Amino acid sequence: LYVDDKPVAIGGLRFKLNNYWKKHSGNIWYKTRPSEQRKGYGSKFVEILSNRAKELRMTELIAQCDKENIGSNKVLKNNGFEIYTNPLCPNWNYIGSKLTLLNFIESSIRKTLITNNELRKPSEMIFADLFSGTGCVGSRFKSLGYSIIANDIQYYSYVITN
Repeated sequence: LYVDDKPVAIGGLRFKLNNYWKKHSGNIWYKTRPSEQRKGYGSKFVEILSNRAKELRMTELIAQCDKENIGSNKVLKNNGFEIYTNPLCPNWNYIGSKLTLLNFIESSIRKTLITNNELRKPSEMIFADLFSGTGCVGSRFKSLGYSIIANDIQYYSYVITN
């Protein structure tokens, strides 16, 4: 979804679901650029995807989000999706997301810095978020004061982290 020639959301439809996709995502997937969240673009984009699914005569449409993701829960409810707990993955998270590892990553970095007698403040250092994906690791370290360099081969990563 583009607004004023700027990408604000990215996503798509899966026509067939195997057990992997039933567990991890569903037919519909999307991500809204963080700077464009809470502006209704997520709801509009999911509406567009849902309408396209109807045009394609898809009989079942499944979308999932983390239970704690209030914004995505609202987006899905706004588009008529029912809340349910996926028995295959009750605490669903983004595929490949390092969100659940953030505390471990942060403590590992701190221990490494202490072990190597690194005395600089985070504001004086650069953190490299390689294979950044959803950008949650870079975001955490940015909030701690680090300058961030991030990379990922996937274009969606660029869209959602800018």
